[in-house]
Amino acid sequence: MNFIVLKEIILSILLCTAFSDFFCQVDEEIEMLIKEVEEKLKNNSATISQIFTDKKYDAIHPEASFKEILQSRKHIDTITGRKIKVI
Repeated sequence: MNFIVLKEIILSILLCTAFSDFFCQVDEEIEMLIKEVEEKLKNNSATISQIFTDKKYDAIHPEASFKEILQSRKHIDTITGRKIKVI
């Protein structure tokens, strides 16, 4: 192997390691937010409307586990005057 190829391999490994740490941190934050939502809904300290309109939880809206939590509650809730059903 020549030096340039070896340098590219080492650089690739370093970049993968750096980005994997970043993505692990993001996953941990998302899991914490999902657990927080689950607790709030279980304790009735928040409604689905409050969760949906709170900017803090915007990042977890597309997450499957977030949708499962809402689906398991099977609530019909009101957001900005319109009824929605979480399916």
